[in-house]
Amino acid sequence: MITSQPHVQPPSSLPNPDFLEIRATDNDVRTYVKARIKNSSRLQRILDNRPDLTEGIRPTIIRNIKGMFLLAKLHMDTLASKINAKEVQDTLQCLPKTLAESYDNAMEQIEDCYRDLAHSALSWVANAKRP
Repeated sequence: MITSQPHVQPPSSLPNPDFLEIRATDNDVRTYVKARIKNSSRLQRILDNRPDLTEGIRPTIIRNIKGMFLLAKLHMDTLASKINAKEVQDTLQCLPKTLAESYDNAMEQIEDCYRDLAHSALSWVANAKRP
């Protein structure tokens, strides 16, 4: 038995492979999204006074992931990193629809974090009172 993401093709050396598509159900994704919101203090705080936004997250993620649970995780990671309702709402409007786009977004976020860290480190060095 071999498992993989839909975009990964099994080796051609396998004789007559049978395929079984396993997809996340909408109910599983709803449960997951609810748990992620509950377990993220930042996201929970942002959404406490915005039931409309909370209710918009589930169907948007379900619609975007097309049964791919990993994509739901990446989307929730992205939403959990936002600092206010406007950022969550704006991000929700432009969530990637493919795994490749999600990975690209994740890499951009990492690059942004390191860029900020590098800028801070250079500022500390430039403004140090002694070597």
